[in-house]
Amino acid sequence: MKSVFMVAEKPSLAQSLAEILSNKKCNSRKGFNGACSVHEWTGSFCNQSVRFKMTSVCGHVMSLDFPGKYNNWDRVDPTIFRAKFSAITDRDIKAAMNSLIEPNENESRSVDARQELDLRIGCAFTRFQTKFFQGKYGNLDSTLISFGPCQTPTLGFCVERHDFIQSFKPETYWVLQVKVAVTEERQMNLDWERGRIFDKDVANFFLNLVKEQKRAKVVRVTMAEKTKPRPLALNTVELMRVASSGLGMGPQQAMTLAERLYTQGYISYPRTETTHYPENFDLKGALRIQEGHSGLG
Repeated sequence: MKSVFMVAEKPSLAQSLAEILSNKKCNSRKGFNGACSVHEWTGSFCNQSVRFKMTSVCGHVMSLDFPGKYNNWDRVDPTIFRAKFSAITDRDIKAAMNSLIEPNENESRSVDARQELDLRIGCAFTRFQTKFFQGKYGNLDSTLISFGPCQTPTLGFCVERHDFIQSFKPETYWVLQVKVAVTEERQMNLDWERGRIFDKDVANFFLNLVKEQKRAKVVRVTMAEKTKPRPLALNTVELMRVASSGLGMGPQQAMTLAERLYTQGYISYPRTETTHYPENFDLKGALRIQEGHSGLG
């Protein structure tokens, strides 16, 4: 029986994929390094019965070193396929296995080119900045001032926000808050059209005018239809922004939890620049999961 060897990005991902593809009927054992497990099951591949073996890498691959007898890859014609998916769900994974593609050499080269550009630009501008700022400011540690195509713009956003907070000058203002009785049981809060006012005497003047009135009169009713667009999918930046403003999470915590939710099949891949849902996104299936939720169902 032939073997089909599959390699995932991380151990937790390998386990999730193996459970989906084997319908939770795989046997697992620890690999030689003790960190990565090997999950095995029997199934069908290319119209023949095979033995699947799923494992993963662990950490970062810095170099390739094979035993001597395995160093010559020209002895066989390797049959290699790639499964492309963005969410770890039964539907997405099994669809990816049914539409395997060959590795794209141009995509691989583009990754190499991007890494080399990042390295070249980073090295050049890090050296330039470090030399330029040495001795310019007495309290600046200019031992090493690094540059990166991601870190430098991010630092710019942080500095811009910091400057805005530091330059903010709070100013006292007043707002009229009026509550009227619609019926004996029901009250209604009225919003002042003017909003806030920064002059206390003027605010008291309007307050006294309101206090003199015993009845409120509706002078105009306006009705309008509004369309609320469907929400966009979150890219990495928006994900971290929402997690920070809504949940008080830092970027590292947000991404750690997002990756865990991804490997557990709850969300699609969180490290992305796109805000579009994939064409095979099962919207109804995602909503169906929330049917029994107390707040969302």
